[in-house]
Amino acid sequence: FTAGLVHDLGRTLLAVVDCDQFSVVESLDFNESREQVVREGIVVGTDHCCLGAWYAIQQQLPPQIAEVILWHHQPEMAVENPRLTALVSVADHMANHLQRFNESVGYDPASNPYLPTLAKFADPQFEKQLSGTISLLMDRVQRDTQASFPSKRNRGSSRT
Repeated sequence: FTAGLVHDLGRTLLAVVDCDQFSVVESLDFNESREQVVREGIVVGTDHCCLGAWYAIQQQLPPQIAEVILWHHQPEMAVENPRLTALVSVADHMANHLQRFNESVGYDPASNPYLPTLAKFADPQFEKQLSGTISLLMDRVQRDTQASFPSKRNRGSSRT
């Protein structure tokens, strides 16, 4: 759970440390790619993965958390906890789709580059089973999120 919450900690750190450069490399469009991480390295001198992992280590967070932060865009590189890293990577890809489109419609599990890495730790039918339920899962996440964080429109006018 914690790994999923803090995997992009480095993005926050980049924004705080150098907001001008952050705006150059980060469009905040939830359309993440390996190229974006490379661009961060070129423009800023490091990427959000390395910076976040370094910070996690400095703050004495568990090594499993630091590894997820470091490798969530390359889960196949994780050594100590590759399953957790791949799980966070898969979930991040799905969550980014929900952020961009506000619905699961149009999400293609085959577009998730991290799914094969996670599938290595599951039974042979994992990808097929997930593909059959992924839309339901994402719809449920969307409903739960909307119920937990209602928009101002949904709150009514009970505020004074």
